[in-house]
Amino acid sequence: MATDILKYIVLIVSAPLWLPFAKALWEELNDAFRPDGGLFGPEPTQRRREEILAEIAREEPRLVHEPLAHLQNRRSAQSGGGERPGMSSRPVAPPSGARLQRRGFRT
Repeated sequence: MATDILKYIVLIVSAPLWLPFAKALWEELNDAFRPDGGLFGPEPTQRRREEILAEIAREEPRLVHEPLAHLQNRRSAQSGGGERPGMSSRPVAPPSGARLQRRGFRT
């Protein structure tokens, strides 16, 4: 009995942490299902669905590609100031007897 009360207290006290996330998730899902009437809304008529699709087409995309800063700095340093010391312009082939090493997880 006491643990149930403690669970509810923890849930209420931690609400400032999870409530904004839950609200953003709700809005994002409701917006994604907008042409179908939202998550729990009624299905729109054909005319209203066409209007919604036209609104979506006019909106700016929410996902934007931004290159990583360290890659952008590396490209600008290579193109602007010539070659960096230790960097060669052509790839170096490994010795013929050397074993190729794979990156990532090993199975």
